[in-house]
Amino acid sequence: MKRDTSSSARVTATFGAVFVLLGLVLAFGGLYLAVLGGSWYYLLAGIGVAFTGVLLVKADRRALWLYAFVLAATVIWSVYEVRFDWWQTVPRIALWLALGLYLLLPWLNRKLGGGEATNGNTAVAIAITLALIVPGIGLFTDYDDYAGELPVVRMSASGSHPEPGVAPNDWIAYGRSAYGTRYSPAKQITPEMAGGHGSLGTKMGDSLLAYALPAADVQQGKGR
Repeated sequence: MKRDTSSSARVTATFGAVFVLLGLVLAFGGLYLAVLGGSWYYLLAGIGVAFTGVLLVKADRRALWLYAFVLAATVIWSVYEVRFDWWQTVPRIALWLALGLYLLLPWLNRKLGGGEATNGNTAVAIAITLALIVPGIGLFTDYDDYAGELPVVRMSASGSHPEPGVAPNDWIAYGRSAYGTRYSPAKQITPEMAGGHGSLGTKMGDSLLAYALPAADVQQGKGR
């Protein structure tokens, strides 16, 4: 039974043309980027995708092997570029992963000749698995989470805090609390520390006074 019927040829040729178009766009953009000193990946990947399309137009199963290599190389390049960062690996892999899955669909895959009916499928499946594992690792990896701790002595506070529900060393709203006083009894900075040091001390004292008084009083010149 012949595989290369007119219907089969149209299917593989249409899908191959899509690959060629995507590859050429990626290659030309990648060439421009490479000239500017950027990554060579886009140029090389574009060439690989375009040649995959040419093989698909010919209904040649070697397209599967070539695309498996392109997809696996893309995953490795993504890890090299952005490690296992979910938000950055997905845009680099998602489209090529989807196209790889499409290549394994029976209505297209069985129309490819040039070898056994399953030749090249394993290679594509391995590349797809790799493309799923890397973003999966990224779901549990957070490079922007920095555990920090302030010394207790710097956060210690004394004195009364008339605002209910707000600890002396806490600042839970824009004005410290729902009352909008913008005053903190913490020991880290006090008027005594700022006062008596010339113009700098005066400026710091004014700033502390502005935070200690309601905004309306500061605007009206009160507190002096």
